[in-house]
Amino acid sequence: FGMAPTGMGVAPAPLAGLGGIALGLNPMLMQANQHAQRQARRVYLGNVTEVIQEKELVEFLNNKIKGVSERIAPPTQDPVLSISINREKAYAFIEFHSDQDADIAVCMDGILFKGCLPLKIRRPKDYVPPNDGKKRNFHVPGIVSTQVEDGPDKIFIGNLPPGLTEMEVKEFLKAYGELKAFHMVKDVNTGMPKGYAFFTYVNSAVVDDACKGLNGIELGDKKLVCQRANIGAKPHPNLAGLIPGLMGGGLLSMGLPGIPTGQLPGMPPGLGAAAAALVMQQAPAQAIKATRILVMQNMVQPDDIKDEEEYKDIVEDIREECERFGKVKDIVVPRPSANNPAGVVKGLGKVFVEFIDAEDAQKAERAICGRKFAERTVLTRFLSETDFQSRNLDA
Repeated sequence: FGMAPTGMGVAPAPLAGLGGIALGLNPMLMQANQHAQRQARRVYLGNVTEVIQEKELVEFLNNKIKGVSERIAPPTQDPVLSISINREKAYAFIEFHSDQDADIAVCMDGILFKGCLPLKIRRPKDYVPPNDGKKRNFHVPGIVSTQVEDGPDKIFIGNLPPGLTEMEVKEFLKAYGELKAFHMVKDVNTGMPKGYAFFTYVNSAVVDDACKGLNGIELGDKKLVCQRANIGAKPHPNLAGLIPGLMGGGLLSMGLPGIPTGQLPGMPPGLGAAAAALVMQQAPAQAIKATRILVMQNMVQPDDIKDEEEYKDIVEDIREECERFGKVKDIVVPRPSANNPAGVVKGLGKVFVEFIDAEDAQKAERAICGRKFAERTVLTRFLSETDFQSRNLDA
């Protein structure tokens, strides 16, 4: 380190075919690129207490990262290149041989060192993830990552009772398979859970079954809401092939791995047995790509929009929030007609927002899903533009 890379300071030779014109590289650009490459190989470790010895920590990280099957580097190559520990502030910076090893390390956030010391693993503050399409999320055996990757198999669970701990929720979710990642959303000021979480499974083929089994379960005075974080997301590609085989050695014959037979602390009696009895018959959801039409559910109730002034206030609140992400063309909040209050209303209870740009609708969907509106957890999906224009709002 500190040495100039080979070739720096040497005038580049003229390129053939360009009339002898020399195309030099901007030294500042090269320096910025080198810094970005190094930052891509570095991670921050928090909670590095005085009992943690440098050699033990390096050996621990090397062994864990080399155990990841998706790692490309030779199995004999130790991932850690260098380590710098600040004993006074109990943190360290680790540099790895490759950016992939750094990506894997970040997925180990929360890992217990010596079985009792949780390590906080983050990227440096000035790290900018490259837009190169590389895989950034990895499953480390025995580790439930705190970084939940966006995608069609990301699951939302809401309406969680306030008394449940993260450990209890995770144990409950494990009834359907091994967790890959889990994040319980907490208030930034109080640190208290907000009542909802996001998670993924190692085996994404169980997503639909977990959503069906967990959705609607009553915990105390709460009824859980569980679904894909993006309702319109395409299910795991293997699921369509598994569903037809349910009656002939398909998913039903596989059973539910890891179903707890006992009662989890803080949960109603018999809940584990009830989960074990759930039948896994969820059909694949209709795949709907991101469109300009964002649908928000569990946001308004019919009683909320009876009063004209209250209705206008709600629409205005929605417009202000959505226009943070892009230009809004139209907002539709279906409600009963004053002339026919008992009539059937398509899309009642939903909010439809038409954006000018589909990318803005997608940004809004990612930001709004799981947030609270009038103490209700908002769920989101997309609607085809054809259905919206024809007012087929129950599609």
